[in-house]
Amino acid sequence: LGVPTANFHQEQFHTSAQLDDGKSEQLTLRIGQPLREFHVPVGSTLLAALEAHKLPVNAACRAGVCGSCKTRIIDGQYTTTSTMTLTQAEIEQGYVLACSCQLQGDVTLA
Repeated sequence: LGVPTANFHQEQFHTSAQLDDGKSEQLTLRIGQPLREFHVPVGSTLLAALEAHKLPVNAACRAGVCGSCKTRIIDGQYTTTSTMTLTQAEIEQGYVLACSCQLQGDVTLA
C-alpha cells in the first residue's frame, strides 16, 4: 500500500507462570471434533494459545472490546478480564473472549 512498515505496531499480551525450578507449568488445551490436545503455559491467554498452535481464531482488537474472538469453553479452569461484548446467556453457556481469557488449568473447547 506504500505505507512505511515503521508506522505499524503490534502488541501481544500474555503471561507464563514459572515453577520454582524455572520450568514453565503446562496445562492441556483440548479441542473438539476430532479431539486434539495441545500443551500451553498456565496463565497464557486463550488467544495466544490458539495462535501459538496455528489454530484458526478471529481476533481484531485483542483487548476484549470487539467480540470477534468469542469462543466457547465447555470445561476447565480460567479467569477473564473482559466480558464486554457477551450477553449473560452467552456467559452462562461458557463463551469467553479469547483475548481476555487466562488459562489456569486444563481446558476443553467446544
